Amino acid sequence: MLDKDRRISERSLENLKLGAQARYQGKIRQNFTILPQTLEWLKKGGNASQRVDELVAAAKNDDLKSNYTYERKERENLNSDSVYNQVNDLKVELEQMKINQAQAANILQEALKLKANAGGAIKEQIKQVLGLLGES
Repeated sequence: MLDKDRRISERSLENLKLGAQARYQGKIRQNFTILPQTLEWLKKGGNASQRVDELVAAAKNDDLKSNYTYERKERENLNSDSVYNQVNDLKVELEQMKINQAQAANILQEALKLKANAGGAIKEQIKQVLGLLGES
């Protein structure tokens, strides 16, 4: 039983663990899911444990480059700022429309109180309401 050859299943990428150097530095051992490209890179190197240690050391020294660049992040921030400004502009416009609507409702309430034969006065109040609502 001790001479049994142990192999990592090709289907399970979660079986790869941190390399030997990292394991014996008093750190907790963790499982990581890795990309198939990384698995191929580890297999090409011969000693996967040593390759993982090199990868971990490079990550600690910030020698690895992320595929998420600062320029893309800044561009997204600019886009989100413009969206934020658009939302604020729409809020201001909505508030103005609510104020205009309230004024129009008050004018129409006053028009209802006028006598039926006061057509000119009613027309003037209707024109005011249409002006507030942005219609001519």
